Amino acid sequence: MTDINKHASFIWSVADLLRGDYMQSEYSKIILPLTVLRRLDCAIDPVKDDMLANYGEVKDSVANVGPILDRLTAIKGLWNTSKFDMAKLLDDPTQISENLRAYIAGFRSTRRHAAYRSRSGRSDLSAGTGLAQA
Repeated sequence: MTDINKHASFIWSVADLLRGDYMQSEYSKIILPLTVLRRLDCAIDPVKDDMLANYGEVKDSVANVGPILDRLTAIKGLWNTSKFDMAKLLDDPTQISENLRAYIAGFRSTRRHAAYRSRSGRSDLSAGTGLAQA
């Protein structure tokens, strides 16, 4: 039960960071897509460097890089060609909106579509200063 309380406490602390920047009804529209992105980020993390190296080698000579990148992960179609990961997004909080969009654009189109389906609809993700802190 202690682990559940720790996780619940962490989630509420994130909600507190977003308070003021986002209305309470918008939390799920922000948190859910970011949670999905974080999960995908964790799945890719062990092979991200190899993925970027392979992509760099073939991006100009191969029209469909998918099959090459698919060999690196256990989940077919799960790859990201962006230089960013969730941790690197925080390196430049002033550009988090632009960098987050570049990170999302690096995913295969079907994964990208899944992330965008549930996004907030806000045109400026940098409007919320708590987003970078969260």
